[in-house]
Amino acid sequence: MCTLSWRPTKSGYVLMFNRDEQRSRKPALPPTRRQRNQVHFLAPTDAERGGTWMLVNAHGLSLCLLNHYPATPPPAIEKTESRGNLVLDFADCATVAEVMKRGTSVPLTAYQPFQLVAMDMTGGAKLTWNGRSRETSTLDAKGVMLSSSSYRPAATVRTRRETFQRIIGDMHMATTDQQDALHRQRDDDPATSIRMSRPDACTHSIARIVLSEKKPGQKALAHFYYEAQPEMTAAGPPVDISLELVTPRARC
Repeated sequence: MCTLSWRPTKSGYVLMFNRDEQRSRKPALPPTRRQRNQVHFLAPTDAERGGTWMLVNAHGLSLCLLNHYPATPPPAIEKTESRGNLVLDFADCATVAEVMKRGTSVPLTAYQPFQLVAMDMTGGAKLTWNGRSRETSTLDAKGVMLSSSSYRPAATVRTRRETFQRIIGDMHMATTDQQDALHRQRDDDPATSIRMSRPDACTHSIARIVLSEKKPGQKALAHFYYEAQPEMTAAGPPVDISLELVTPRARC
C-alpha cells in the first residue's frame, strides 16, 4: 500500500514516496548512511524485519518497493522472505539496467508479489513479480505516478490517478511543490486518498529524494528528506540527510 511519483529534471530527478502500512506495524527508523559491497547508500529501516522500501546510493540510483495485488492470487508460500531485504540486495547496483538484469535471475518464489522500481540519471524501469512470473518494463521518460493498495485495489488506484490528474496532470511540467502537495493530499474518503487513513492502516511516512548533478565548485548530492506522519508516530523533527555521488550520469 504505497504511492510513488518520479519526475526527471535537467539536473537529476525528484522522487517522492508515501509508505502506507498497518497501524499495528512498528514505526520505521529514519534514513541512515549504510554500505553494501563498498557502495554507500541512504535508506530507512523497517523496524520489524530489518529491510527497507526505499533507498538511494552513491551512483545516483534509487530503488522503491510497492506491494502488488495481481488479479489471480499467487500460490501459497510456506515461508516467505522479506521483500524489504530484497531491496537491500540491489543496493550496490550502479544503474537501472543492472537492477533489471539482476532481477531477471534472482530466485523470487519465496517472495509475495511486488513491484521494484529503479531510477537513475538516465531513466527508470520496473520489475514486477506476480507470484508466478516476472516481467520488466520501462518507465515513461517524462515521469510517472505509481500506486498500490490492498483495499479495493482497482477503485483506490483509479481514485489516486484522478487526484494526480487534478493536482499535476502532466508530470513533465510539474514542480516539486506540486509533487509535495500530491503526496500530502487527503480527499473526502481518507481510505482511498494518497495520504491515506483507515482504522487499521495509515500513511506512516512521506519521503523525498532529490538528485542533482555536480555544478562548478559544488558536490553532486542526493538529498533524502524523511517525514514520519503523526497518525502513526509521535511528532518529531523531519530527517534531512545527504550523500555525495560518484560519477553521476548525465541524462540522455
